[in-house]
Amino acid sequence: MTWQRLSPRMLLVHPVHELLRQLPLLVGGIVLGSTTGNPAWALAALG
Repeated sequence: MTWQRLSPRMLLVHPVHELLRQLPLLVGGIVLGSTTGNPAWALAALG
């Protein structure tokens, strides 16, 4: 059995999946930060 290279598209599956999984938290942090006037909430969501 020989090694085969992964398709570049396959290498994007995990990062895109993680981004979609974290999207509600990111959107919530941005919305909360913009409504309170405190941009630290957006940074806290990213951290």
